[in-house]
Amino acid sequence: DLRALAGTPQSLFECELAEADLSGLDLSQWSFEKCDLRRADFSGGKLERTSWRSCRSAFALFVGSDLS
Repeated sequence: DLRALAGTPQSLFECELAEADLSGLDLSQWSFEKCDLRRADFSGGKLERTSWRSCRSAFALFVGSDLS
């Protein structure tokens, strides 16, 4: 369960998160590599200093997210 890991930096590799509801989570400093994030909802989340490598994220939602 990713909600339990929120707030603690993680590295995800080849994860399947298509259509996942990750809204409002603190995913700061997380690393995503080769992940399927299509239609995932990151709305209102904290995504500061995240890294994204070779991920698929078509139609993902980032409304109101902190992407600094």
